[in-house]
Amino acid sequence: MAGRRAQWRLASAQAAVRGETTVSLFGKTGEVSAWLTPEQLTDPKKTLAEFEKTVKFSSRANLPPVEPVPPKDTEYKPEGEVCFIIANGESRRNFDLNKLKGKGYTFGMNVLPVVENFWPDALMSVDIATVKWLSEKDVPAKLEHWSYPRGGVKDPRIKRIAKDWGWSSGPTATRVALEYKKLCQPNLNTGVTHVAELKIHALKE
Repeated sequence: MAGRRAQWRLASAQAAVRGETTVSLFGKTGEVSAWLTPEQLTDPKKTLAEFEKTVKFSSRANLPPVEPVPPKDTEYKPEGEVCFIIANGESRRNFDLNKLKGKGYTFGMNVLPVVENFWPDALMSVDIATVKWLSEKDVPAKLEHWSYPRGGVKDPRIKRIAKDWGWSSGPTATRVALEYKKLCQPNLNTGVTHVAELKIHALKE
């Protein structure tokens, strides 16, 4: 974000373009002439255009570096190209997750491997505190661990998605399975959809 001085100058230029002599920002009001020189006031539209370029460039310069997009993994292709997205909903209570072994690629979420001692092929966790806790438990050393490119995620062993979609772990895991892992038929267990419950119950039989 641009500094306050730059924002005051930008707001003053906008006010000058509107023909106003005062400018209000951050709950305060001041004279436009206090922020713009007489030369800048002679052509406020030109001044505004220059300030907008400066503020836009400054905002881009302060952004964190973009993480490279991990290569799409197409080497592992389980039979039927099925991917089980294992969430922590009520619909799979008392279900033995070990029944999924050998039936497809398993994608778990958050503390699944530590709490339930089931280690999926990959794990998704987007909450920074959860990611740090899992790193302390050395989870990223034992499976493929994914998260967003957030500043609090420091562990280099974690695969970081190129863009922060702002989603929870469930939909994020699904999109990673489809776009990065190239698995074509995700079976969902979010704990809220009837389709998911039917698929899980079918595995119990």
